[in-house]
Amino acid sequence: MGISLAFPVNEGLGLLLLALSTPHLLYFFTWTCTGAFTRIAKAVGVEAFALFYKLSVLLKFVQLGALVTWGMQVVVGLGMFGAGQILNMGVYKALGKEGVYYGVRLGKPVAWYEGFPFTMVPHPQYVGCVLCIWGVVAVLLNQANINAGLLTIASAWSTFYCVTGLIEHHF
Repeated sequence: MGISLAFPVNEGLGLLLLALSTPHLLYFFTWTCTGAFTRIAKAVGVEAFALFYKLSVLLKFVQLGALVTWGMQVVVGLGMFGAGQILNMGVYKALGKEGVYYGVRLGKPVAWYEGFPFTMVPHPQYVGCVLCIWGVVAVLLNQANINAGLLTIASAWSTFYCVTGLIEHHF
């Protein structure tokens, strides 16, 4: 199985590359056509340096917006993963290892706790784990990973956490 070095081309990627190029087009024009740029600035009533600076900053925001929009799947995935980790860390902080690792069933004293993250969702540790799983899925989601079983693995793993939560709740 070889690695393809072909660059993928699609509409979304093309628009991203266009947005990423815009400051460089401004740089090229200003560097190579300084007189024309200065005349344009004068025509709009702005000092040339001030216009260049403001346009450069504006175009950095265009780049950032395009990159975030293009990578929204990754942003969402990282957000889900982060939220899951916050829930998991909250559970560990609240219960300690004795509370997390079944100390209450295995003879360790574990005080009842009703604060964060237990005020957010039932079974916050398991909800946090499922958020982490699907956050990673969002980041890794592509056809090759789907074909390799990513969705099946994530669905099964999530189901294991749901079943464990039901068992702990009802037994």
